[in-house]
Amino acid sequence: MALQAEDRDPTVSPRDDFYRYANGGWLDANPIPAGYGSWGAFHEVDERNLVVLQSLLERAAQAPADDLDRLLGDYYHAGMDTEAIETAGLEPLRGYLDSIHAIASHADVLALLPALHRDGLSALWSWGVEVDHDDSRVHLLWLVQGGLGLPDRDAYDDPSEVAAGLREAYVEHVAAQLRNAGESGDLDERARDVLAFETRLASHHLRSEQRRDPGVTLNRHDLAQLAALSPDLALPGYLTALGASAARSVNVESPGYLAALPTVLADTDVAVLRDYLAFQVISSLAEALPKAVDDEHFAFYGRRVQGKTSQLVRHKRVIAALGSDLGEALGRRFVEATFPASAKDRARAMVDELLAEMRTSLLTREWMGEQTRAAAIEKLDAFGVKIGYPDTWRDWSGVAIGRDSYSANRIGAARFEADRQLARIVEPVDPGEWAMPPHAVNAYFHPLRNEIVFPAGILQPPMFDAEADDALNYGGIGMVIAHEIT
Repeated sequence: MALQAEDRDPTVSPRDDFYRYANGGWLDANPIPAGYGSWGAFHEVDERNLVVLQSLLERAAQAPADDLDRLLGDYYHAGMDTEAIETAGLEPLRGYLDSIHAIASHADVLALLPALHRDGLSALWSWGVEVDHDDSRVHLLWLVQGGLGLPDRDAYDDPSEVAAGLREAYVEHVAAQLRNAGESGDLDERARDVLAFETRLASHHLRSEQRRDPGVTLNRHDLAQLAALSPDLALPGYLTALGASAARSVNVESPGYLAALPTVLADTDVAVLRDYLAFQVISSLAEALPKAVDDEHFAFYGRRVQGKTSQLVRHKRVIAALGSDLGEALGRRFVEATFPASAKDRARAMVDELLAEMRTSLLTREWMGEQTRAAAIEKLDAFGVKIGYPDTWRDWSGVAIGRDSYSANRIGAARFEADRQLARIVEPVDPGEWAMPPHAVNAYFHPLRNEIVFPAGILQPPMFDAEADDALNYGGIGMVIAHEIT
């Protein structure tokens, strides 16, 4: 890895515009490609990694060397087999759709939710298990507002022409997906009823800026408080049906939303709720379904919402899904191919040097009070650091993955992850656990674990090269490390 002269623009004086002088050649040579909403060095790393991952997965699909290869290869083969996906149609979802069509009452809606949620299918709210914000040694179950097809509450009540246009496009999208699901009749009117229902849901949601405030979202409830919060939802019974009966307390992100939900449901015709649930199930798995469903999903969420001009090629999308569903399994193969121990040692040395510089900065800030300085040093000294990959790899035995059905694989992976999450309710926090797969082109600071984490995926050229000069690595990955520290 080296600095490239052609990345600069020598026609511009660095005194007048240093950014253009340093990057102008690269900017001119790298327009945003079709299928992407932006482009930069992180995307370059991601593209390089995708070439490696594609090669590994094609080999695993054709000639698996072991059970891990077979797991990855079967998933990849099923995702790439578009002929089988077309032939299957919506049959992989038939059980869910039949259950939705059989709904005859509002109670039936609530009774169906645990099965949907356990299989990763969105509706009304969602759940997860995270490090307890009051005691980082244990886990806490969360109930989180959800159930919207548009990005957030603002999209439903923003009076601007742009937002109104998005809502009109959403009605067309819901109608199209209901049609793809075999529904008939006045689908435009039914889709408007779905939008009206979601608008009522959204009116009780926290706004995006509120969700960033722990003072608003940290709301611990014991089981009695949870039952009293929204008696008609029977939330303790929901937890039992979900498989979370071991939870003795729950954090409710938005108590007002769950408290208001029974009234919103009661004021909505059951037929509308059936359409809403059918759309939610199809939308959750759209990218694993036949082309008509997949294309319609992209036309709205990819093109209209995200501004993309075209779909990514098939193998990139399957690799992204695999990273989401079986990320640590895929990351293990990536690490074996790209990240030797010497790279891990070099990256750790950089982290240590930047941590030392942070300590120096904290000790020499004249504006910082001594009490604040002592707290900052205490936090810095308690930092955990993870580089490259976990010390112990996750066990994937028991996950239901085969070569025949991409949708079934996605559901099987979601169910396996749900079981893992539910088991954590009574387990102590594992300090070695990662919140991101090793091949991810990203990094993170975990506020509850007080750790900084740098996967092998981002520790690749042009961000990092174990054989490169320090100046290049500090200019690349050094920026990322410092960002996570601060």
